Amino acid sequence: MNLKIQKWVNPNGEELHFQYWLPEQKTKASIVLIHGLGEHCNRYEHVAQFFNDHDIAVFALDHLGHGKSSGKRGHIPSFKTVNEYISALIKLAKETVKDVPIILYGHSMGGNMVLYYTLSNQENLQIKGVISTSPGLGVGEPIPPLKLTLAKVMNVLLPSMTLDNGLDVENLSHDSEVIQAYKDDPLVHPMISTRLAMELINKGDWILNHADQFPLPLFLALGEKDHIVDAQKVIEFAEKAPKDKTTFHLFEGLYHELHNEPQQEAVLNDMLTWIENLI
Repeated sequence: MNLKIQKWVNPNGEELHFQYWLPEQKTKASIVLIHGLGEHCNRYEHVAQFFNDHDIAVFALDHLGHGKSSGKRGHIPSFKTVNEYISALIKLAKETVKDVPIILYGHSMGGNMVLYYTLSNQENLQIKGVISTSPGLGVGEPIPPLKLTLAKVMNVLLPSMTLDNGLDVENLSHDSEVIQAYKDDPLVHPMISTRLAMELINKGDWILNHADQFPLPLFLALGEKDHIVDAQKVIEFAEKAPKDKTTFHLFEGLYHELHNEPQQEAVLNDMLTWIENLI
């Protein structure tokens, strides 16, 4: 596994951390990986190793306000900005490993983002399919009305104001070592801005309303015991999405981070089988 690191400066002068893992020999496909809220792409190194072992390259980034990228912790100004840097990472993947199919893979907040990217960018897609795991189409616990009203007001008045995201860390995985590593990781943070919060809420609703228009093959996955995201909204998306394009896995008993559960090998093998059938 060969790790390469690159910085990308967007039109606003913000610096994003890109990195990619290349197989030792041939490459039959590339994955562009989009991580979740408060974390960073290095938490997926074992995922990259798995796919590299099966001749698939993995390209990843740290969102603005996350990991090694610039910006106030937890603040991403818009999904338009996200679409721009996802496109930049796809371009990097195409230029680095030529003439292989590209799969866009997002987890949690990233799962929301890859669904939105695909639905809102249909005329310019350069990907073969999409993997979305535990997509944050809504939060698992209802937002108190007062808190939601405050977020709407501050989204207009002070969009970069950040608050604790309230993530239930214990529901990430059944593996206690994963939980402890998350808590000890200096690049992980608990913040979310009012703008990012409202973008996630609004885009989650928009994605659901456009589910029947999803244009590409989709591997959609959810843990049965995940209450970090709104499971019913994920199931609703699966029901509305085109049946001939959508593969939905509901993993019995699993928590939010399917790729970090003790059963992660089975989860990743299901993704691999889907990719190999697609390409």
